[in-house]
Amino acid sequence: PPHARPAAPTPAGTSAASPPPRAPEPEAPRQPFAPPDSDEVSPDLARLRAAWAEVQAATRKESVPAAALVSSASTAYPRAIEGDTVILGFQFSAHVERAQAPDKLKALTAAISKVMGRAMTVTAVHWPELAGAGSSPPPKSDGGHLVEEALKQGARRIDG
Repeated sequence: PPHARPAAPTPAGTSAASPPPRAPEPEAPRQPFAPPDSDEVSPDLARLRAAWAEVQAATRKESVPAAALVSSASTAYPRAIEGDTVILGFQFSAHVERAQAPDKLKALTAAISKVMGRAMTVTAVHWPELAGAGSSPPPKSDGGHLVEEALKQGARRIDG
């Protein structure tokens, strides 16, 4: 066209085209979750840990703020069971303080008692070693992803 403007000059050695987009950086592989003491657990503790997704779902039904404290196994996870007392370890000391609030402790106790099938008490402790336990969730229980999702939504497993 007769009135076209000339293209803006480009510095020597460069082209007017924009550089190709960079490929996204690959994410670092997530280390599988493994509690710091995974070799030394009692049968009761192993059972509770295997049902941790159920505990998280049951806690969510009791109290959303309490559920937020236990939403990730790498920040809150059962450390031990002594008789009828669950020692619940938290990576951050601030979470221990929050978990000890009466309303949250009541919700955690109710959820764990329900999943364990007996009255339990809960004691919150600082467990900073969870920081090195990995970031992906613990292995899922049998049943596949649909069963896991149903459990998260509050379904109960029926064996028989």
